[in-house]
Amino acid sequence: LDMPLVGREADLEWLRQTQGDRLLVGQPGSGKTFLLHKLVQEGEALFVISIDRGEIADSLRAEQPSILIVDDAHTQIELLRDLRQIREDLGAEFSIIATCWTGERDTVAQILNLPASQIRQLDLLTRDEIVQVIHGAGIQGPERLIYELVNQSEGRPGLAVTLSLLCLQGDVRRVALGDVLSNSLLSFFQPIIGSQASDILAVLSLGGDTGMTLESVANALGLPLPNVRNAVVQLAAGGVLLDLGNQHLSVRPPVLRYALVRDVFFRGASSYSIEPVLNNYVPNLEKAALVIIGAKARGAQVSPVFLRSL
Repeated sequence: LDMPLVGREADLEWLRQTQGDRLLVGQPGSGKTFLLHKLVQEGEALFVISIDRGEIADSLRAEQPSILIVDDAHTQIELLRDLRQIREDLGAEFSIIATCWTGERDTVAQILNLPASQIRQLDLLTRDEIVQVIHGAGIQGPERLIYELVNQSEGRPGLAVTLSLLCLQGDVRRVALGDVLSNSLLSFFQPIIGSQASDILAVLSLGGDTGMTLESVANALGLPLPNVRNAVVQLAAGGVLLDLGNQHLSVRPPVLRYALVRDVFFRGASSYSIEPVLNNYVPNLEKAALVIIGAKARGAQVSPVFLRSL
């Protein structure tokens, strides 16, 4: 989107002024990629979109950028090592700017051998700044709608833009209930990831505010852990995951959890069985019960006996 930068002016200036390899750390949806896109527009930097060393070396000779950007570097550790080796082999002088989620900061910093002075943490935006983002996306009112979008965004501009565009495209009430966000995410990601996109998000949703580990999600669904991790990295682009640290991720905003749990676990005969997940993999049944109550309020056919048992 051709939108102005909001609340990140000091971060952009840090990227311009700091020399050498750098690391930009932030939650999914905090605006890391959008911020770096602004840097690319200034003509000094380029995103690395290949993992082929030969292609990268050829492009370096042709383009001669001063900065290479590796987005979501915590999933591309070998690429970081390759870039450092290519730089040494070619005698090139480019610097590397990597981005990662908050919980992966130490791992990526160690690979790049970075001191604290070369690491920048993106803070969440203030409520007033999120209002500016929503206005920039094209929504001026009503005030109650903006209030709801600010609450759901939780300080993350990427999620604020996602929600704003969904409002402009369709049913505002269903945005408030989480239905449009759920349907939009799944319709976009399922062709890339497959039907497991909804299952992964629904299982993560049962963790509530406490979240769940990707290992637990993989075990609950009987999927290989690398597949789940790759899917989650792509899903995080929508800003709907929060990195809680200690390998725990939480689905945000809460209304999205309710829609996902309703549609995956309480959709009739084709539903995924929820009891094994609750009994064996969910770390906090109290949080899961709150999510299931939210799903019931949005039409999930939850047995009162089952709900009371929780």
